[in-house]
Amino acid sequence: MEGGSIRIGMDAHNALTIANDGAEIARDIVEQLRTGKRGQQLSSSGLGLWICTDLMELNEGAFTIEPIEKGTRVTLTFKQTTDG
Repeated sequence: MEGGSIRIGMDAHNALTIANDGAEIARDIVEQLRTGKRGQQLSSSGLGLWICTDLMELNEGAFTIEPIEKGTRVTLTFKQTTDG
């Protein structure tokens, strides 16, 4: 999609949000990402999302993905740490 946009933001609760107004991610892939159950079909367009889910889990964070009016929003919530 030409002329699309990506929006990136970080809130005070260590949540990084990335949203776009591009093509919708197939609902079966979104559901697999939400449940953590990988299907038999793994394509290059979804591999990065699986890596993100694995990295967030390994680092005690959370990964959420949801369709929005136009596009998709992914939120990565990182474990809060204390300096010391």
